[in-house]
Amino acid sequence: MKRIILLLVPILFASACSTETQQPPVAPKPATIAPKPAIDQTKFEALYRSAKSLQGGMTVGVTYMKFGELLRGLATEISIAQHKATSSNEKELVGLYAEALKTYQDSYTLWNRKKDHPDYYWNDGETNSLVKKYNIPIKSRGFGGVFLDPEALKIIWDVAGKQLDKANKLYYSQ
Repeated sequence: MKRIILLLVPILFASACSTETQQPPVAPKPATIAPKPAIDQTKFEALYRSAKSLQGGMTVGVTYMKFGELLRGLATEISIAQHKATSSNEKELVGLYAEALKTYQDSYTLWNRKKDHPDYYWNDGETNSLVKKYNIPIKSRGFGGVFLDPEALKIIWDVAGKQLDKANKLYYSQ
């Protein structure tokens, strides 16, 4: 029996030394989502500047005619930028600026209606759709007169400003 034990001890010792110790399984690393590629700012700088000019004009005050010029400038830059945009990120950027332009154009339409009659509510299809789209309050005044809220343009400009802020954040890849 001693012989068997003496034979088994070296065998057990040798097998214990040669076997690899079992490690607990390692959890796989979570898949990382590749960040969106940064916007090439040099490619879209003119678009950004045009949008900032429009936004700045709204802050300091702008005439109806100057507002129209700023809108045309932004529309031109968007058209140019659409041809430059190659990645999905760049196309999204141009789309955000185009969305803001459309909102500013809506305010331009309403401003055109308000030039001659500042508070009057023009009861037509285009004005009605803008009132609904931007939830612009309507006020009734004596003799059955219906008028737009005096802040109607500001309501639309606030929406457009938020849209531009979103586009500008993407421009800066924030």
